[in-house]
Amino acid sequence: MTVMLGFVPSPEGRAAARFAIEEAVRRRTTLTVVNASRGQAPAEATMASHEELKVLQQMAKNAGIPVTTLQPAHGGSPAEQLLSAVESHSAEVLVIGLRRRSQVGKLILGSTALTLLSHAPCPVSAIKADKGYAPGV
Repeated sequence: MTVMLGFVPSPEGRAAARFAIEEAVRRRTTLTVVNASRGQAPAEATMASHEELKVLQQMAKNAGIPVTTLQPAHGGSPAEQLLSAVESHSAEVLVIGLRRRSQVGKLILGSTALTLLSHAPCPVSAIKADKGYAPGV
């Protein structure tokens, strides 16, 4: 069993990372970080840099949490990639960052968060960005 983090390099993703590490400590389990690609989006918009993932891994290590990082190859939507990882790694909980969108934005672009909340076989924690966000994980 593991705490699974759907990580995107954004303020929401960084807040979710901090929450996921705290959750793994609380549950006394491991952390699995999934940095899924987003079909049409530029890779730099969704794929975390090597340095950013190293910072996240160091934070987990400092908290005494074993961490595994997955960067699935392109194939399916981010929601499909995360749901597949949740099932294959028997996640106890999935942690995702949640950004604010207008109703029109949700209608046109769809919602990865909504898909995950509706279809994940485990609880999903949706975390908003911290107010006063500072760069770094």
